[in-house]
Amino acid sequence: MAHLLAPLLALVLAPASERANYEEAQAQLSDAVANATSVAHDEALAALEAALEEVSGYPGEATAELPETELRAMVILVRLHLAEGDDAQARAAMDALIRRDPNQRAPVQSFGRAVAELHAERLAALEKSGRGTLVVECEVACEIVLEGRRLEGREQPLLLGTYALWVRAQGSELPWERREVSLEQADAVAEVRYEDPLAGQKPEHVEAPSEPLDRGEKPKRLLPRGVEIAGLAAGVGMVVAGAVLLSFDGKCSVTKEPPTDDSTADSCGNIYESTVAGATLLGVGGGVLFVSGLTLAVDEVRVGRARGRQVSLGLTLRF
Repeated sequence: MAHLLAPLLALVLAPASERANYEEAQAQLSDAVANATSVAHDEALAALEAALEEVSGYPGEATAELPETELRAMVILVRLHLAEGDDAQARAAMDALIRRDPNQRAPVQSFGRAVAELHAERLAALEKSGRGTLVVECEVACEIVLEGRRLEGREQPLLLGTYALWVRAQGSELPWERREVSLEQADAVAEVRYEDPLAGQKPEHVEAPSEPLDRGEKPKRLLPRGVEIAGLAAGVGMVVAGAVLLSFDGKCSVTKEPPTDDSTADSCGNIYESTVAGATLLGVGGGVLFVSGLTLAVDEVRVGRARGRQVSLGLTLRF
């Protein structure tokens, strides 16, 4: 049971463990800052550099601005290099501070005139050199941390120099990817592409098969059965009526026979003229008969009442 629960416990406890390690690294940095004036310069420099390197390894804890302790530690580094007479290292440390602190919040005025003047000098020199642009292209929603600061946008104007960039998929527990970005010329654009880390693991989209027709559900009829039968009867009636009218067409009303040369008005009566009415009833009745018979045949086969049987309608007309 223990070996089954171990991966789950590791996943649950990992964020808490990382947070504890970060807090320990911050405590180590605070101690290095507090002891910087009470130990030898080389010892203080080594402690500060090691502590700053340690806290930079937790991008998941980054916020929009660097913590005050980190800014103070970097200013103390500059001051210690100046005290050692190492102007080159002091300039390099000041340049790193200015790049990491774009809003210039570092307390340089609190550490003496030499530190403040070097800050103003290096800031002017870096601004004069121009700026480049960092563009981060992510295939998925991503988190971006640049030199310990969490970025909201994916495009960032920066002073020239080299930067540490961290990227990972947003909201995931995947490891951060570290990139080094270098901007060496004014107006240069450094593009960083972050690919979907799970692209090869996502299942292909498969369409669900359509549900089969419920065998217990009968197909709907085109028309109610009673309407179809009534249509058949009406069609037959109209056809018969039309045929009868046509059979009387041109015949005498008295004799029911066609008039002859000897026929008189009294002996013949009126002569029926029913061609139009008879033909109309035959045409309409035939159409109603055909449509009703067709729908009845189709419906009977569909609902299974007359499946496999042919429906035939026979009509014999005698004139």
